[in-house]
Amino acid sequence: MSIPKSIGDALIHHGWCQAMLDEISALQTSRTWELVPLPSGKSIFGYRWVFAIKIGLDGTIDRLKVHLVAKGYTQILV
Repeated sequence: MSIPKSIGDALIHHGWCQAMLDEISALQTSRTWELVPLPSGKSIFGYRWVFAIKIGLDGTIDRLKVHLVAKGYTQILV
């Protein structure tokens, strides 16, 4: 198994899809963010998925780990 290079690659594999759903669920449960309507005249800032494979002590795949990360450098302060 390898780390996906794109969202399309990740969506093909059930394990990566589940890890992405788990990440979104964890963010919603911890109230890190919530989906709201976009105010008129405003734009969203980007995000990206960061994929990692966690290896157990015996060398086997322990779990697939995914983080949703905001591209904070695209924000403009007004």
